[in-house]
Amino acid sequence: MSSIFILKLLLKLNFKPNFLTLIGKLIFGTLLVKKGLDIS
Repeated sequence: MSSIFILKLLLKLNFKPNFLTLIGKLIFGTLLVKKGLDIS
């Protein structure tokens, strides 16, 4: 659900490169953490 909220936020920001890369890294990081928790 949070990812959908982030996508809506990006649309409001008109895809500013800095925010896009920052949020992209945050999403990628959280996905890695979730996968790590699932594995362990």
